[in-house]
Amino acid sequence: MTQNLQFGIRITGLPEKTKKEDLIKPFANCGKIISHDLSIRTDKLEGRVYYSQESEMYRATWELHDTEINKKKISVTLLLKNPKELFDLFLTGHPPEATKEEIRDMITSLCQVKCIRITNKRKYCFIQIFGRYSVDRALKILDGSVTKEGYRLSVELSKKREDNTSTKELALAKILNNICKSSHILPSFSDADMHILERSQRTYHLSGMPMDSDEDSIRSFFLKYGEIESCARIEKEGFRSCYGFIVFKSHRSSDQFRQAGTWSMFLGNTMVKIAPSKPTRSVNETARAAGLMDYENNPTHLFFELMKSGLEIYEAQQSVQTAPLRQNQLLFQDTVTGQYYTMSPEQYTAYMNQQYSANYAYINEQNLSNQIQRLQQEEKKASIEQREVFKQLNNCQTQGTRGNKQARFMKKYSPY
Repeated sequence: MTQNLQFGIRITGLPEKTKKEDLIKPFANCGKIISHDLSIRTDKLEGRVYYSQESEMYRATWELHDTEINKKKISVTLLLKNPKELFDLFLTGHPPEATKEEIRDMITSLCQVKCIRITNKRKYCFIQIFGRYSVDRALKILDGSVTKEGYRLSVELSKKREDNTSTKELALAKILNNICKSSHILPSFSDADMHILERSQRTYHLSGMPMDSDEDSIRSFFLKYGEIESCARIEKEGFRSCYGFIVFKSHRSSDQFRQAGTWSMFLGNTMVKIAPSKPTRSVNETARAAGLMDYENNPTHLFFELMKSGLEIYEAQQSVQTAPLRQNQLLFQDTVTGQYYTMSPEQYTAYMNQQYSANYAYINEQNLSNQIQRLQQEEKKASIEQREVFKQLNNCQTQGTRGNKQARFMKKYSPY
């Protein structure tokens, strides 16, 4: 019988030796648990606990976040369909000795906004709030406000790392975004969203796995196609089977698997179904609008062309960066294309001389252009003065006073 897993929380930062039983004791104090599980996601242990009521979910997040399990601090947050609705505010200027309950009461009295959780670091703290309206209200009212004790608060939106993704992992995404920008592929992606999109194309969903299966047997099946980046096996209470994900380290390995057309495997006597993974809904909508995914959520020809160009640049960069440099050899990155080159000091000197000559020629061209503009302006000014002279001469003739005035003007403007 399938249970209604609606009010869930996510627990991260767990020690490696944590067992499912370790979650029961602290989290059962916050309400009735209807399901709980432990799984490895992106090579880290993660727990999920589901409650029967929404109030119990909020209570567990508030009370157990930033507490310890097996002598290690954990992080607890809400499991939502749209995690982007959760915002973290960075707060300073509050009383450093204040508890998280006192900080919550202070914020509630000032702006009537509900705090989901508070990470208190004494001199500063992070406050999690749900909803764009609430976070905008908190920013507007709290920043610069003064507490009853005379403390002036400073509040700003927390600058999170993009989905906790390292710069190295975003390297291919940055290249793909640069190609999209130069090719006018719109709407644009953030580097984190582009990483989600490209990673989904080397991720596969496994369903119907037996409960006694293990990650080693899963890895051994996929290793013949290429190196594995991560493997996750997820169990849920009330189900007779489990599911999981496999992520290849490179798109070349993923392509080999796709070309093989193997969409099922056996673990023991159980047939497991394999299906391509899909990106998140928001990323999928952006990809469809940009023409990278069709309305059945499959990659289009444009996406494959984008990946082909991006991988050529990415692999060229990786091969240059990982190759050992010879003696008296320099590593050089082109600031325009981002590509890396190796060259000798003599080649680098010749390159810099070439750049200097190009810049010198450009400066000379600009100076010549400025001189031509100045001469044109002077010629225009002289033409205006000449027209003014003849106009005044004509006025002299009309008024019958041509003699003296004409002599004066001719003396002033005649080139002879």
